[in-house]
Amino acid sequence: MSKFQRSTRIGLTVLLCGGLTVAVGTLAFAKAPWSFRGAKAKQDQAEKSESVESKLNYPFGTRWDKVLNQLASEHGLTMVMSQLPKGKFKRFDRSEYDFEAAIAVLNEELHQQDFRLIRQGDFLVLMHLRSTRTRYRRPRLPKVETAARSVRTTVPTSSPGIRAEAHTIRPRDWKPPQTAGSSATTSANSQIDRVVFEEPKVTQLIKTPVTPTNRTALQLARRLYSAFLSHSELIDAGPDGLPAFRVMNRVIKSDDGKPLAISDVADRIARFSVGIDKKNNRLMIEAPRTTAAAIVRMIQMLDVPSEDEQPEIKVRDSKKDANAVAERVRPVVRKLTAVRPTHKTLSKTKPAATTNHRDDFELAQAQPKAQPK
Repeated sequence: MSKFQRSTRIGLTVLLCGGLTVAVGTLAFAKAPWSFRGAKAKQDQAEKSESVESKLNYPFGTRWDKVLNQLASEHGLTMVMSQLPKGKFKRFDRSEYDFEAAIAVLNEELHQQDFRLIRQGDFLVLMHLRSTRTRYRRPRLPKVETAARSVRTTVPTSSPGIRAEAHTIRPRDWKPPQTAGSSATTSANSQIDRVVFEEPKVTQLIKTPVTPTNRTALQLARRLYSAFLSHSELIDAGPDGLPAFRVMNRVIKSDDGKPLAISDVADRIARFSVGIDKKNNRLMIEAPRTTAAAIVRMIQMLDVPSEDEQPEIKVRDSKKDANAVAERVRPVVRKLTAVRPTHKTLSKTKPAATTNHRDDFELAQAQPKAQPK
């Protein structure tokens, strides 16, 4: 009985070991073909994407975004574009093109609108050449006052053995300078070797504090900002780190105060800045010297009291310069006194003017009599 059990155990152990060996071998053998199949599937997919041919047959015209997205989807790419060409793509063609040929056909049409279609990895990119092109600022030379002077130029000859001659080119109205000595002749005939241009001067900004007397600094800043509304913009940190506004040399806002879209930001130049110090009730102006003086005068013109704050004009009794006033009044009083008998004669002939002459007569009587000196 024990021998039978022992043989049974041995048989089961052998069967178990054999089954495990077969299972492990099957898995090890089956793993390699699966990886080969996966790599082969990817290779087939890549070859299939390369061998895909596209049709560019759009006889009735189609929007560019639809044409480009369809081409990208057919070849398994992602379309990237920030700006679309104008109009529609129209082409009657039943031929099939591979990817490179299709891009070449589309680029012929896109080139007319400064667009170009390229492939970058898994992306199909539409570029606008005008917006991606590097822009350079045109160099500007300082203005140099040109005077009439003789310029010495050398005219080379075609024959190598003949020495080149120097000729002087002068203006039609040129006259020789009337100077004495040989130094003037030497300077007139000297050859100009090179021209040195002066560097443009750097404008120096100065800070000018202004303390108002009749109005607050905030009120004056608002009136000044409204005066330059189309050229001004608010900034957080101006002169001395104060909240301020600056005035540009170009119009940057519309009449209603909305900012305008300006492409050339580099060409904008700040003419002056005005900082607002509410705590100390003063304005800090940062500008060139001449501009700062003009802004200070403008602020002084705006710094006037309001209508309810205007000073009252009062007439007070004063004996100052009484003698001078008396000397001016005496001749007038004498004339009024001399007109007195003539008034009675005129009243008989012209009764209509009685009232006016009576008033003049009463005014003459009311004046004090002139005292002889």
